[in-house]
Amino acid sequence: MRRCASIFLTLLATGFAAWSDGLETFDNENAPPAVYATSSFVGNNGVTWSYELCRDASADSGAYVINGAGLMFNPSSASKLYSSAIPGGIRDFSVKLRKGFTGAGLRQVELFVNGVSIGLSESFDDTQIRTFSVQNINVAGNVVIELRNARVKQVVLDDLSWTSLTGGDDPNISFSSPFDFGEISSGSAATQTLTVLNTGTSKTLNVTGFSPVSGDTTKFSTPTTFPLNIAPNNGSQTIQLVYTPGNVTGAMHSAVFNLNSNDPGDGAAPITLTGKTPPGMLTISNIQYNASSTNSPYNGQLVSAKGICTYNDRFGYILADAGGGAWSGIYVKDDSHGPDIGDEVRVKGWVAEPDNFTTITGVTDYVRLSVGNTLPAPVVVNGLAARSEMYEAVLVRVNNVTVDNQKVSGAVWQVSDGANSLQVLHDSTRRLYRYVPKNNATLDAIQGVMIQAGGTWRLQVRDDKDFIGRPVVHYGLKGVVMTPGGPQTNWYVEIHDDDIVYVGPNAPTVTVYNTSGAIFPGLIDTHNHQGWNSFPTLQFNAAPYGHRDDWGESDAEYTAWKSKRTSVLNHAAVQDSTKFTVGKYGEILELMAGCIAIQGMSFNIEHSHPDSGIMNLEAFPNRIYTDIFPWNMTAANRSNLMRRINGGAVQAALIHLSEGTDSVARAQFDTWYNWGMLTKETTIIHGVPYRTNEVDKIASVGASIVWSPKSNMRLYHGTANIPLYKSRGVNLAIAPDWTPSGSYNMLEELGYAWRLNQTIFSNALTSKDLVDMATINAARAAAIENRYGKIEVGYNAGLVVMPYSGGDPYLALINARPRTVLLTIVDGTPRFGDKALMTSMGFTGETINAWGTTKTLNLVKDHPFLTYGNETFASITSGLATAHATLTRTGYVDTEELQFLSLGLLQGGPDDVVPFIADAPSPLQRMDESTPTTNPSR
Repeated sequence: MRRCASIFLTLLATGFAAWSDGLETFDNENAPPAVYATSSFVGNNGVTWSYELCRDASADSGAYVINGAGLMFNPSSASKLYSSAIPGGIRDFSVKLRKGFTGAGLRQVELFVNGVSIGLSESFDDTQIRTFSVQNINVAGNVVIELRNARVKQVVLDDLSWTSLTGGDDPNISFSSPFDFGEISSGSAATQTLTVLNTGTSKTLNVTGFSPVSGDTTKFSTPTTFPLNIAPNNGSQTIQLVYTPGNVTGAMHSAVFNLNSNDPGDGAAPITLTGKTPPGMLTISNIQYNASSTNSPYNGQLVSAKGICTYNDRFGYILADAGGGAWSGIYVKDDSHGPDIGDEVRVKGWVAEPDNFTTITGVTDYVRLSVGNTLPAPVVVNGLAARSEMYEAVLVRVNNVTVDNQKVSGAVWQVSDGANSLQVLHDSTRRLYRYVPKNNATLDAIQGVMIQAGGTWRLQVRDDKDFIGRPVVHYGLKGVVMTPGGPQTNWYVEIHDDDIVYVGPNAPTVTVYNTSGAIFPGLIDTHNHQGWNSFPTLQFNAAPYGHRDDWGESDAEYTAWKSKRTSVLNHAAVQDSTKFTVGKYGEILELMAGCIAIQGMSFNIEHSHPDSGIMNLEAFPNRIYTDIFPWNMTAANRSNLMRRINGGAVQAALIHLSEGTDSVARAQFDTWYNWGMLTKETTIIHGVPYRTNEVDKIASVGASIVWSPKSNMRLYHGTANIPLYKSRGVNLAIAPDWTPSGSYNMLEELGYAWRLNQTIFSNALTSKDLVDMATINAARAAAIENRYGKIEVGYNAGLVVMPYSGGDPYLALINARPRTVLLTIVDGTPRFGDKALMTSMGFTGETINAWGTTKTLNLVKDHPFLTYGNETFASITSGLATAHATLTRTGYVDTEELQFLSLGLLQGGPDDVVPFIADAPSPLQRMDESTPTTNPSR
């Protein structure tokens, strides 16, 4: 049996190499280099191969080569390759494919055995080398293997292999190479086990020895005694391999050995062994300590260090020596990795001193060594001592402080410990806090990490728990609690600060408010464009469209409407460029509907402040990436995104993909998939035209889908095949998109989806399925499921309370609307709800009339760092109404499409709109696997 290195590398991903009984490398092929011809040649195994309309693929400076010589199919269905009769039957088949020539168009081949089609390769249009394989063909006797061109484009063939039913070249040795020991400590030794298989079917494999060939052969050895006798039919034996690197640091070792056996084709089968040792370590204090200078003694040098993460933000993190103390912390500027606080991390990078702030930058190596470590205790200092070099990036604590200046400048405020002042950085681009500093307010202590810029020292607080002694909420709710295990009647939820601290049947020893309703996790909107949501539904008169660009880039009605929107944004009563008025209004509409978190305003970090409404998913510590046009990403941007995903800095990539029903929309998935970008971190917003092939790929990696049914139906007269997604176990979230074509809030969208479920999906979804799509599934899609999406101890106290008088409580939520919402609780604080209930709980705010009911809206005003914090809901709506009133109709956009989407307008019409169902084509077309995806109207 012949061992081929190129095939070996291709098959490594399967865990071990399954060596073929027949291999055709095309070394003997005789096709001409410049024209397509018909002829034959005798191949590697004595098999005669005939080809029709083929040429040599190794011409043209090797531009289309796979592995040496190969054949290129003519761009026609008449081009083919077939063998003479091969004895022994065929079990499995594999061939490598590559695009021939640079013209656009899909490439694909079809496999036949004895004239019967066995299968089609995956279609592709890139220059990557693809492996087309078919397992368990299991045709006995003499067989003729044939490949035909299935597209009218050139495609290259090489390294064609097959296994027979009779065993062929017995015995056959199989194992994994390279074999990597990973990283072990210097001065130690590691022993691992190599499994060797005999994939032959009739003869025993006799492994006689393990002999050195090249490289660091003295670093590797085996205590195994040879020979080893391995039975056929995937019998196995193990060989113990030992790596002994010696007392060296930062070393990498690699060696090649032969496994000697009676395999006729691989009697001396090479295996590569690799291993390494960690680099020499510095402590953090080694890097920081310099009694005579503010700069590190390692400034400008490449160092390796390890420490426990005590702080993190969007741009990097701080590592500290486990023992803490002076000189024990350093900031690592690194947006590619995402350690959690408490992780022990090793990094390698360059020491730099931007503005005299010691930093490790240009990280070239990152290893998470352990998680959940105890943090070093904060160093208790006074306000003066904290402002010194020895506490740079060190976790410190100042006791008994008073706010003596709630806004020094920008995002800086100041505390005093009685004798010394200390500035506090409230930088919302790094971290968001609910604590509102007010002059003369006192704290038992304040703690965080010290940072400086050019000699100006400031305390960077990590989260609200570092404001020790601040006022916090502590209360209980009683009702039907919607736990992960289902509804629990007359249960209690105890809330302390922003945490759920108890869930159960016993009344907690705090003030309890009986809601007489159903208590759900707060809703999470994973797809919105709230900066557009002061407008009602746009007609989109040219619908149905084929894909997003049909209306987004070339529709005259939409273009005219956008100019009207610009007029609203620029109006003096709105000033959206600085105040983001429309976005704030859109988020309040969702707050009124029980929503506690939303995606869609990543460009405005300040707006995502929790005091201003609901959490923005783009804000740290959430780690998400968003892109509306991902199919246009450059190679550099894709590489950067994958680097950040692999490093944990991005845990969810929310991308708009395949919005539409035609082949253009569907091809966007192929682009993303063929780039190798489909991972468990991918959350596809829309995913409308997918069938089993795409859905199974999504399911196989654990990716998620965000469904926006109303917008899909309005624009494309079709929506995603939700029953298919559900049957394949894909994580499904739901969100309304925006008001111009979608629903006005999450509750409207849930109601709309329930109608579709009844009318076109034959009740494939349960009511719980839909509620999960708005809660725990949505949290998973945004990679926050460890903190949001369910009512459980340790989870965030983001809740919504709905009236409930019996029956299906999940359906009660689906049928609810903002006028019936009893409470929306964000981070433990009631932000919207019935006025009487809010007042009884001690929460006041702005009184509003929401759909005929009196509600209280409790948003923080007079905030020192929110530039529009003094605005009321009344002033926001008044300004928007004024701006919209100036708009006049055009030939494309009617007056009713330009009016302000006020609560009065929403209240005036039915807010549980009957589903929009297109006359043609039927939405059911999306679920017909035999129906072409191209929209017949385009």
